[in-house]
Amino acid sequence: MHKAILYILIFKEKHYIKLGTTTDINRRLKEIERDWGEVDRQSSYWFEESVKRASQIEHHLKCCLVDYRVKVTKNPGWTEFFSSESLYPARHIIENHYNYKYQQDLTTYSN
Repeated sequence: MHKAILYILIFKEKHYIKLGTTTDINRRLKEIERDWGEVDRQSSYWFEESVKRASQIEHHLKCCLVDYRVKVTKNPGWTEFFSSESLYPARHIIENHYNYKYQQDLTTYSN
């Protein structure tokens, strides 16, 4: 089964978070930091799931958090940004609706 990482990224100097999925978190972090700024990897959250399931959960989270969406410039991934106030609801959905225990600190992730 192919695995994906569903991530909630916290930025060091911005007041929003980024939701997304990837099969290569290190490559994705480099792209995101190039386009959007430094990610606070220790404060960010992630969990691993099948590609299909991670995509379904990501879509559900984005629908639930639509009122928290922030407008940012149109670089790749611009639709995946939400105000920092959405962090608690996102974590709550992951923990209580999906029964997942997310990991914190992307510096500890290894493929």
